[in-house]
Amino acid sequence: MLLAGLQTIPDELNEAAVIDGASEWQRFWYITLPLLKPVWSILILVGLISNVYSFNIVIMMFGHGAGFPGEWGDLVMTNIFRNSFQLWQYSKGAAASIVLMIAMIGVVALWYKVFGKEKW
Repeated sequence: MLLAGLQTIPDELNEAAVIDGASEWQRFWYITLPLLKPVWSILILVGLISNVYSFNIVIMMFGHGAGFPGEWGDLVMTNIFRNSFQLWQYSKGAAASIVLMIAMIGVVALWYKVFGKEKW
């Protein structure tokens, strides 16, 4: 995605900066990086959400006969799964789900404050 974002930057902007005497670092800092901000924002949000809600790799490595992940591999989603469906402690699983939802709303609100004013 970053390569696609780099390919959308017009060459004329860099050429004009070279004519004006901008260095490589200045061209990167003032032209390339601001124009890649929308791409970075989407990559950060999607990567963060997918990592928080990752479940399949941990459950394949540690669950279903291999024992609980314990302190080394336990994630919020595996904890919710274990409490809700293996230990039948639905209240703990529901409480962890609510806490996770509130935390993710806070993270997305912070993301929106940082990246929300971008012109898409």
